Amino acid sequence: LFLAQTVSAEMAYYDIDAILMEQETVPCVMQSDIIKLGHLDPSTRDDSLRKGAKVDLPLWLAIPLREKGYIFPDVPKAYHTRLQEAVKADASAVNLYDWCPHYFEFGLRYAELARHADIAETLLEVMNPAEKIAEQKNRKK
Repeated sequence: LFLAQTVSAEMAYYDIDAILMEQETVPCVMQSDIIKLGHLDPSTRDDSLRKGAKVDLPLWLAIPLREKGYIFPDVPKAYHTRLQEAVKADASAVNLYDWCPHYFEFGLRYAELARHADIAETLLEVMNPAEKIAEQKNRKK
């Protein structure tokens, strides 16, 4: 299991940080047509999202659409290989907040959504020691 399950289970329903984190967008490719959601794609006037269309969706919407096979999540810019290498080399030298205000939390949830174990491993590897200790305690529960 990804650590994101533990993180999301602990987030309170009214936790503003959790709400804001789930509002971050994920670039997605539509795997089938979805009627009446064309308004989510600003590049089209069509009433529906068509198969193959690329659209940025908030994480909270991408999760159920992925579970039903309607979308395939693409890698957000903040988690591309080049930036991940820089983060691995020295996370303190990269302003992660500029890339994503909820870099670690969102990254773990995205990694779970897209089934990118390598991204999850990188994030866990560079998290500060206090966060690592807290995460290890949560795994034991």
